[in-house]
Amino acid sequence: ERYSNEHWVASHPYLQPCDARGVRLGTPLAPHNPWDSKQWRMVPQENRKRLQNDENKALRMQEYFLLPGYLFRCLFLYNTLPPSWSWAWSWFPDGAEWYQAAQQYQEKVVSVVTRQYARQ
Repeated sequence: ERYSNEHWVASHPYLQPCDARGVRLGTPLAPHNPWDSKQWRMVPQENRKRLQNDENKALRMQEYFLLPGYLFRCLFLYNTLPPSWSWAWSWFPDGAEWYQAAQQYQEKVVSVVTRQYARQ
């Protein structure tokens, strides 16, 4: 019952996804599909680049499927923020800004930062 709201496999902020570590796995986790041209990734890399180029920062800083939502889930499910070495700070857009805010506001980071951008 501790994590009854969890629906996300391996979501603890102290875990690091394989493709975020920069290490190639020796054995695939799933059978290779020769018709699938996409690599196993958390999100297609072309979409990630498009997010980083998005000029509407106010929307990006409030988006549940980006770092604000990830931090919310970490706090809600595990009562902790990702550690300083976490993949999340470098992988998500605006990670450095969120990291600085997390150091300053700790468990209130999501409400403080999203409130700042909601006013814009």
